[in-house]
Amino acid sequence: MNLVSIREHGNSGEHGLDLVALDRLDNAAREDQRLQRNEGPLVRVGRDGVIRAGGLVGFLQTGALSVEVFPKYVARSNDTLDAKAAGEARANFIGLLDFCRVYRTQPGLPRQLATEAGSLAEFMLHGMAGRLRSQLRRGVKRAYIEREEALEVVRGRILLDRQLIEGRGLPIPMRCRYERHESNTPLARLLALHALLLARRSRWSATRRIAAQATHMLPGVWPSRAYERDRAKVHFNRGNQRFEPCVRDLELLVGRRRHDIATQHRTPSWALSWDMGPVFERYVERVLKRTLPQDDPLPAISVVGQDRVGYLASEPGEEEFKVFQQKPDIVATVGDERTVIIDAKYKRPTNFRPSESDVRQVLAYAELWNRQRRIGDEPFCDRVVLLYPRPWQQAAADGPPKSYDLFAKVPGGPRVGKRVQLVIATIEFGADPTARLGEIRTARLGEIRKDIAAWML
Repeated sequence: MNLVSIREHGNSGEHGLDLVALDRLDNAAREDQRLQRNEGPLVRVGRDGVIRAGGLVGFLQTGALSVEVFPKYVARSNDTLDAKAAGEARANFIGLLDFCRVYRTQPGLPRQLATEAGSLAEFMLHGMAGRLRSQLRRGVKRAYIEREEALEVVRGRILLDRQLIEGRGLPIPMRCRYERHESNTPLARLLALHALLLARRSRWSATRRIAAQATHMLPGVWPSRAYERDRAKVHFNRGNQRFEPCVRDLELLVGRRRHDIATQHRTPSWALSWDMGPVFERYVERVLKRTLPQDDPLPAISVVGQDRVGYLASEPGEEEFKVFQQKPDIVATVGDERTVIIDAKYKRPTNFRPSESDVRQVLAYAELWNRQRRIGDEPFCDRVVLLYPRPWQQAAADGPPKSYDLFAKVPGGPRVGKRVQLVIATIEFGADPTARLGEIRTARLGEIRKDIAAWML
């Protein structure tokens, strides 16, 4: 298989692909953009034959060609990645998705497998197959399935209306409705479909072998031919909740986030992509909850994601504000005295100066919080933070966080003695900060914690 690994917003350079393969790739990328309703395709093929990545991260596989796009913060500085750099970026990216709980990997999946799999698509398929097999080894519960058949002997309840219409007055065969205890349940059919798609999508013999083992664990079960109907019948409870991650993996293959793409060359393709903006927001929230002090002499900090701060407007004639609700990315309460609002931006500001629109956005958050949310004992919002990513394990090249004072004190005004501080800061982004064990993990978290304390406390 031909594999091209590039960075987000990067170029492929020399790849050795012919015009037919490039045409298939370009058509598949455009069709995937239309089906997933993205703002732009995962990759574009220029007139010069160079593959250019857009603002999405993921992979696109068409025929014997697989293109994977990694975040610019998990890869090296160059756009095109060699096999070693791609393996490292692949492991970091999968760890990042697992840490943010965007895509959960199989427990105990070694990082070396990211290099052995050969591509991001194969790595994810192998993890899906392993998760499915491990759950099927524990068995699948049978269920009572309702059936309607014409039988020679009465079983269950007789359907008199159907018997009179379809039986034409004859007593035999009798139209009956009954329940049978069997293994061919909607959940089992979905799992069988999952194993079938894994075997078809993967080109790695190890993944195909695991998918075949999973299929043999479902005797008498046919893969689902009506996915939407079977999925609507599956309701998770205490007995089958362990299969929920497997069904979510199946949704990645046949759901809204993944589509079969039929290009004009009749080459089957499939793609999976992520917008890194929400992933970065989730990453910041998770890092803050894992690293901020809870039992130290420093005040305890509670972190809430997507907490509403207020409304911008009201309906004509209404006194209460109920229109244009605002939800910042993160609201952190420091003890009982302060509130810090954090807005995570997945971009790099020019000369480390944020845009005016970003400043106005966090300014509105602070104003709404102090006017509408600060009721009773809720602490005053005295700091807003614009947080940007920087490459993994790289020190802040722009020095310590920058700060500005907003809402200048006006004599006799409502904010005398109280001001809001705007802080511009960066945070390491690109991998799972808890992936390393022992002293290395503790030291890594300690460094991140000190970095956060510089602009939080």
